[in-house]
Amino acid sequence: MRRYDFLAVLVIILCMGACGTVMPPERDYEHQLFLKYLVAGDQSKTALDYKTAEGMYQEALADAKKAQNLMEVAKAQGSLAHLYMEQGRTAEASTIYADALQNCQLSHQGVDNSDRQLLIAELMTGAGSVYYSDGKFDQARALLSKAVQLCESQPTRPPDFQAVYVEALRRYAQTLFALGDFVQGESVYKKAIDGMNGAFVTALTQQEMAREYQAFLNSVHPGSPAVDISSSRNAKEIAQIDLADRQWWKIMHNANDLFMKDKIDAAEEQFQAALKLASQAGLQQRYALTLSSLTYIAIRRGHYAEAEKLTRDMIPIDKKAFGEDHAFTGLSYMLLGDCCWLQQHYKEAETGYKEALRIVLIRNRPGDAVYTEPALKYALALKKLGKLKEARQIEATIKSDNPLKSYPKQWR
Repeated sequence: MRRYDFLAVLVIILCMGACGTVMPPERDYEHQLFLKYLVAGDQSKTALDYKTAEGMYQEALADAKKAQNLMEVAKAQGSLAHLYMEQGRTAEASTIYADALQNCQLSHQGVDNSDRQLLIAELMTGAGSVYYSDGKFDQARALLSKAVQLCESQPTRPPDFQAVYVEALRRYAQTLFALGDFVQGESVYKKAIDGMNGAFVTALTQQEMAREYQAFLNSVHPGSPAVDISSSRNAKEIAQIDLADRQWWKIMHNANDLFMKDKIDAAEEQFQAALKLASQAGLQQRYALTLSSLTYIAIRRGHYAEAEKLTRDMIPIDKKAFGEDHAFTGLSYMLLGDCCWLQQHYKEAETGYKEALRIVLIRNRPGDAVYTEPALKYALALKKLGKLKEARQIEATIKSDNPLKSYPKQWR
């Protein structure tokens, strides 16, 4: 799991915990276990405790299989394969990567297509890297070129996608060098270095890649001039942004710990500090995520009008930071609907739920699991407004179990 995946987990945890008696957990018990094991595996791998990491990934894989969630099966397999690759167990890694790719390509129901495309690109990059390590350069080139093409085919590449893209370019360039295609290899390496501007990386990382490229270049053309990365983002600026990002993470972790201990005032103080830091450093996505945390604190306190205002302030920022039709923007519209519903402002709730549903339908179909909650809430709002025919039309498209059955009575 990458750093960006853990951010998503953090937001899920905040959303689940903050809602308290207002909103139930959006994930079932098996999914919570899956996330727990996956994060624990990542932590163990970072600490070089490979045995524990393997056990955690195997537990995550077992939970995903039990839930028959092919997307999560593929994620767990990808983590396990990457672990094996780090240990030099390339034969096992190659087999698991192949299975993971197949599972990921078969998964579609209830899955955000952009998430699926990201995982496929990541798995292709990993599998191609295994081929490269084994000296199977033709197979590596075929797979890595597909990963690069998949990344480049995306209308936009958020930071997590950009990070996979850069790694795919890097591995692809190395493979091209190994095959003697030095001209294209140089071009791809330069693209990887420039591409790091769009990913959350340190200045050191960018310089290290430049040095790595220089070494490859010198192996082909001894005495080649130094690689110039001055056209890329200023190294000092990258370092400052990275430092701010690390500080933001530290504050958010502290805030989350306080929140889970029900120390709401102290948690809010930390979230406000994180918000200020994100604003000063120009970290738009971090700013939006912190606003979301503050919104859930307001909901926990029962300050629904305040939560509504925060959400209305957050949506324009979401659109700028993530995109108008991004899933996170859709979640904010759903949250706006909830805040209005809790105040019995059903017309405004209808508007929020309708927009959330529109965004969901960009990447999903009626009947998919992710469609159910916004559709049901939209239908309920329509009923409150006396639009019974429209409500019944929406309800007729819902095929999953009612996720609102465990909600407080105002939603039932």
